[in-house]
Amino acid sequence: YSPVPPRWQSARGGWQRTFRGHPGPTATGCWARWRRSGVTRGSPTSSVCGCADSSADALQRIPQLGPDLAVVDLTLKGEDGVDLIRELRQRCPKLKLLVFSMHHQISCVRRALEAGAHGYVTKDEGAEQVIGAIRLLLAGKCYVTPTLAAGMPEIRSRL
Repeated sequence: YSPVPPRWQSARGGWQRTFRGHPGPTATGCWARWRRSGVTRGSPTSSVCGCADSSADALQRIPQLGPDLAVVDLTLKGEDGVDLIRELRQRCPKLKLLVFSMHHQISCVRRALEAGAHGYVTKDEGAEQVIGAIRLLLAGKCYVTPTLAAGMPEIRSRL
């Protein structure tokens, strides 16, 4: 495993680059599984290009690295992930944003989507669901954890 250098092309030129949030224990296991799954392994066009552990770090690094997708947690160290989503949408309007969160409340999903997230996955989803969500977002579609989407009839047409 080696990250795609920032000088390489974005998805428009064939490369798919993902930026992920803080590598906590849940996320670390998921990313290890993600790399083994084929999203990056065996594919010269996919890679995790960076990681941040705060909003300030993400806001500095994401525009520099130019990923196609960023995975964001709603619970950050004393910060609100929804604010980060709003700021990233303003600074990087083409960036796909996937929320990876422990929160199961529909109100959290709504807030994230209204702020500009393209998808929402709970941390108790299996690695395959997270991988599927990433692939869908990179293909231009939306994804919300099915149990949460079932309680949100207003978004079913987007999925």
